[in-house]
Amino acid sequence: MSIPCAVVARRLWVRGFRDLTVDEACRIGPWMCFTPMLQAILFGVSTVTASGTVLRVLAALLFLGALMGRHPFDWIYDGVIRFLEESPKLPSTPPRRRAVFAVGGIWCLVTAALFSNGNMVAGYALGTAMTLSTGFLALTHICIPSRVMEWFADRSGSGKAGTQES
Repeated sequence: MSIPCAVVARRLWVRGFRDLTVDEACRIGPWMCFTPMLQAILFGVSTVTASGTVLRVLAALLFLGALMGRHPFDWIYDGVIRFLEESPKLPSTPPRRRAVFAVGGIWCLVTAALFSNGNMVAGYALGTAMTLSTGFLALTHICIPSRVMEWFADRSGSGKAGTQES
């Protein structure tokens, strides 16, 4: 099942990619799932294995993405896969996506601490939530933290209303 280009464009807009046209969103849409897909797989593995070490590494990657404006997995895509697939370059990371990376990094650190302190049920709950949320993003372009940020921005008047989807 393919998601219509206009829907992909709206979902990317909510994630902070405000400068993409519908045609650009259609071309880049499938590749915008690359980083979330890899993250979801690693979140899942780290959760199943209760690996605080892997979660701390993931946190570091997310914080790098937040600080540097590019997630390291985006660099892998742009530096290797893009040339092999002759696909478009990923757009620059907007502030909202960077904020989501920071939230994800904190989430990973909290989950790692829970596992390290023997709070397995809470660790599994947070790790599963992160895995499912990121997997959902990879499959649908719907980023739950971005939706929450958009909702608060709309309520405060700093966002732009009318981003709801059909």
